[in-house]
Amino acid sequence: MSEPAGAPSSHGERFQNFTKRSLVIVIVLFVANLATSVTAIVTAAKAIRQQTVDWRLVEYRKLQDLRAGQTLDFFKSKLGTPVYQPGETLGVRANVAGSRIIFHPRPEYWVEVVVDPKGAVVVYTVTSCSDGFRPTLHVRGGDEPSWPVTLNQTPMSKVVQRDGARAEIKVRTLIPATGNTFIMSAAEQARRYLGGRYRDFAWGVNNSCPMKSVPLGRDLEAGWGSWQQTAPGTAETDFFPVVALSELNAKGREMLASTVVNTYMETALNHSLDTYYPGLAGIDRYLLL
Repeated sequence: MSEPAGAPSSHGERFQNFTKRSLVIVIVLFVANLATSVTAIVTAAKAIRQQTVDWRLVEYRKLQDLRAGQTLDFFKSKLGTPVYQPGETLGVRANVAGSRIIFHPRPEYWVEVVVDPKGAVVVYTVTSCSDGFRPTLHVRGGDEPSWPVTLNQTPMSKVVQRDGARAEIKVRTLIPATGNTFIMSAAEQARRYLGGRYRDFAWGVNNSCPMKSVPLGRDLEAGWGSWQQTAPGTAETDFFPVVALSELNAKGREMLASTVVNTYMETALNHSLDTYYPGLAGIDRYLLL
């Protein structure tokens, strides 16, 4: 019987053709596997990037979306369930009731709010506990330029933009002399006006989280404590000095330049920060024990 036209004439030719076809199959399978592997690598890289970089951007956006004056429910929608609700009554000066509520969405930062009886947030505070967590918040003043505050990056002295903006600015400290575990804070506080209304803002350091100096390694507690003992022309608040920025002495100006902000605070419209935080600026670490 004769073989079909064009058919391989020998076992050798048939083996060679089979080998060629098999090589093509192997190449196709190799390319397919390579494409799958590349896709898996890209997906893994995106996941790693999101875990190491993008999560910060997500958290920064949350913090920037939040404002004093919004509802507690809105804060919960952004930050999740609060971890602490000490529940003590605030409003020492004006006898206005309010409750502290503390969020801890990630190990890198804390958010504390003061909520009025109607569920509105009247004070909003952020404290960063990680040098790598640097959200930027803004001190706003109506139509005037806002002042950016980047936690763990901006020195206190660099926040106020001396552009003629209408603002009442003062410096305040709370450094009780009770040993190595005391609570301390140092802050600049500004009242910025929006027509006939105002908001209070503050930025500074709070030792509920690590504090950073410029240059690194300065003892900020000792420095601010020294200033607190000698601050001239002070208007004391609960025995701790409050000094107008324009009257700050050389030691005070040195400390502002040396202290990197780790805490930002703001109030709702027409609420005074002194009503709710007459002494300490920011979170009280003893509430976290």
